[in-house]
Amino acid sequence: MRLKMRSALDPKETSVSQSLKLRLREVTLSLIVTLVAADAFAQNAVEVIAQQSTVALDAEEIVFDVRLQFSDVTVGGGFEISYDPARLEFLDFTFVNDPQMLIQLAPPAGTTLQPLVFAAGWVILTPPSGVTGERSVGTLRFRPVEEGPALVDLSASAATTPGPFYPPLAVPTPLDVDYADATVTVVPEPGLGALMGCGLLVLAGLSRSRKPNARDPQLR
Repeated sequence: MRLKMRSALDPKETSVSQSLKLRLREVTLSLIVTLVAADAFAQNAVEVIAQQSTVALDAEEIVFDVRLQFSDVTVGGGFEISYDPARLEFLDFTFVNDPQMLIQLAPPAGTTLQPLVFAAGWVILTPPSGVTGERSVGTLRFRPVEEGPALVDLSASAATTPGPFYPPLAVPTPLDVDYADATVTVVPEPGLGALMGCGLLVLAGLSRSRKPNARDPQLR
């Protein structure tokens, strides 16, 4: 009799077991999606952003903003910038006015040595003892030298000093950071095209005036 009753309850137990398994599967999938989304959001980036996408060859300067976009907390680190000296001439770098950015390293104005090495560090005694979110580091200035696309290549610091970006830990492990480059296009001087156009029109007019007129009796 007991065996028969247990047999009668087996379908219900199976149904409950399947329901629990389905629920557990849903929770697991939801947790995986949440972790993947959090990992995708938790990104750290150093960006160099051109204030203009195109600049005339006769422009006095090309200005780039250097910014941090960190999901993690960092106390700072270093980065390097390379460029094509045939297209650009380095002028200088100016740090933003940030009283907590006590570590500031930039190459001397007008240097031709590459790569350009920079470092920014924040000394903050209260938790989280670092900076996070979007933060401006400074402005980078070049002078255009030649027409064409000019790449400003941003990369991690290859040297031990200043080194990569670190979190505020006693024994820090470097943070994973993405580095975003920028490109500007140097175009001809605005007045140069008009001047060349006027010159072509003048040449065309002179060419017409020199052609013999078949109806002119003096030319028969």
